[in-house]
Amino acid sequence: MKAALPHNEQQRLDSLYQLNILDTAQEDAFDALTQLAGMICGVPISVISLVDKDRQWFKSKQGMDDVQTSRDVSFCAHAILQPEQILQVADASKDRRFADNPNVLAPGGIRFYAGVPLVLDKGLALGTLCVVDTVCKTLAPAQLTALQLLARQATKLLEARKLALDNQHKSALLQQSEQRYRSMLENLPGIVYRCQNDTDWNMLFISDEVETLTGFTADDFIANRAVSFTQLTFEDDIPRLYHTVQQALAKQQGYDVQYRITTRQGEVKWLQELGRGIFTADGQLQYLDGFIWDITEQKTVEQLKNQFVSTVSHELRTPLTSISGSLGLVLGGVAGKLPDAANQMLQIANDNCERLTHLINDLLDIEKLMAGKIQLTTSTLHAHTLLEKSLQQNQPYAGKHLCKLELQPGPDLWLQADERRLEQVLTNLLSNAAKFSPANSRVLISVSLHNQQVEIAVQDQGPGIADGFKSKIFQKFSQADAADSRSKGGTGLGLAICKELMQAMRGEIGYQNLEDGCRFYIRLPLANQPLAVVPE
Repeated sequence: MKAALPHNEQQRLDSLYQLNILDTAQEDAFDALTQLAGMICGVPISVISLVDKDRQWFKSKQGMDDVQTSRDVSFCAHAILQPEQILQVADASKDRRFADNPNVLAPGGIRFYAGVPLVLDKGLALGTLCVVDTVCKTLAPAQLTALQLLARQATKLLEARKLALDNQHKSALLQQSEQRYRSMLENLPGIVYRCQNDTDWNMLFISDEVETLTGFTADDFIANRAVSFTQLTFEDDIPRLYHTVQQALAKQQGYDVQYRITTRQGEVKWLQELGRGIFTADGQLQYLDGFIWDITEQKTVEQLKNQFVSTVSHELRTPLTSISGSLGLVLGGVAGKLPDAANQMLQIANDNCERLTHLINDLLDIEKLMAGKIQLTTSTLHAHTLLEKSLQQNQPYAGKHLCKLELQPGPDLWLQADERRLEQVLTNLLSNAAKFSPANSRVLISVSLHNQQVEIAVQDQGPGIADGFKSKIFQKFSQADAADSRSKGGTGLGLAICKELMQAMRGEIGYQNLEDGCRFYIRLPLANQPLAVVPE
């Protein structure tokens, strides 16, 4: 049966011709994809086919001599009618679309076909990456997934060609793009994976580079035949890893996690993983796609740096305490009354001692947090009582910046947290809000319920977070402007400490830019009101 024409046929042909790819020479980058497709699916024929007006032309082919065939007898002409789906035909002789096809009726003719449409944009399917066999069969789910991933890479190659042709330096950019993608195929620096969202991260697909990283082959991980990533992961890292991923999936956001594994050879490695959930149109999670790479060397350097900072901080603390104490005694009059000029200079020295003390305390805090050495004492806390206490403690600082802290009415909620460390987080958020707010403005503090979490928000009327700084706001030693540390004060460690503390308390921290300011929020587990103790 001759295939119908797609409803967007002219647009589809225009997009194909803009690529200027028809009748060009074979290219290694495309041939690598068809070779892999044939090997993964276990078939003798694999093709990248582009459907022209009256023919289908093969950009790459394995196991056949023809460079093109008529579109009237093309299986791919049927596949492109449904750009978002794989066309799989288990037995072409029993399919009414192909039963009368001469390629099926011929001796040793086609029985099995599976093709993934190559969709460039706006639903325009230019052709397919397909696999063909002369015996009836169906592909396993992992094979179908691999075929989709290879088709996606073929589409990326076509997109790269289109981008290069649109540029005035067409030929140079095209060569560079093809080399880049060819290199990605042959020498991916890390692991590419697709897995299910379960406790064992059941792998649907994982690239061969996993053997270099873990000592186990890709086949060992598929469907967890021999091993799973959870089995290799340090037991202490699993709860944090799982919690971070589930939080990101709940918001349909990407995740970035670091954790340790033990390889087959018994070697400990640090890994970094970037991934995100793939969802259906109605929001149902299908699977996770992501990348994993080795950051052991980076972690070693980071550990040496942290040890150095920690050592220096501890060595500075003792003499600084002595200096601060001595300055306090002199300013308190223990040596008698001082001239005004000397008193002023000593006050400057004392203020800077306090700044250095805060810096050292922050450095030691972040070092302990990163090393997991902070001990938390979690208890049930009344949200409004805690906020009233924090406002009372921080109002004098806000007053120095001509700013007023106001607690908004809200529901009566209880939460689970370490009281002292939560006060530290609130102090940082309130002082930042006051510091960056204009004179005679208000900072609003509110409490609400958000998805079974208690949300505490601090909203200021400042300039907000600059676009170029958003990705670094919770990183160590980050400040929006180099001048901030001089004009506003601070070390650039406060928000990094807040993030680590919130994660340690099984909470989260974030922000939202508003039209007239910025709103920082923290979210912590909701708790039941404790029962009152009734005396006997």
